[in-house]
Amino acid sequence: SRLEMLSVTACDPDKGDAFYSNGDVITILFSEPTNRGNLPESGSTKSQIDAVFSFTQSLGKAYTGEWPNRSAFVITIVDATGNSEPTIDSFYITSKATGRLRDFPAVSDAAVISGNQHNPIEYLKGEFGPSAIFIKSFRASSPESRSDVY
Repeated sequence: SRLEMLSVTACDPDKGDAFYSNGDVITILFSEPTNRGNLPESGSTKSQIDAVFSFTQSLGKAYTGEWPNRSAFVITIVDATGNSEPTIDSFYITSKATGRLRDFPAVSDAAVISGNQHNPIEYLKGEFGPSAIFIKSFRASSPESRSDVY
């Protein structure tokens, strides 16, 4: 069957800030088990990851990757210096033919994918931390001021 990218999700595990930074993670979920693109199960380096995937915006100076299972790849940002601020609903990832990412056990050829049959491009979803926007106050009133029940 044809390997597909089901989702690309951003997360700030420590919720320490409201922007893309060190410690943030991006998880790629695939439609089925993969051969891991010949990446190690854990400890993938930036250069190894860049050999398998391309990014529409720079992730920064250093990141690592791991496969918690054969259907998910997690990228952890180690040094976000020089990043292009990956943007929710704009950033996406493409697997490279030279990265040899494919289903496991191998039935199909190496996949060059950015999405799936429903969404040809799976844009980044999620968030890189809590929003800096919050409700400072909320006030309700009755134009006739006759009731204290709203």
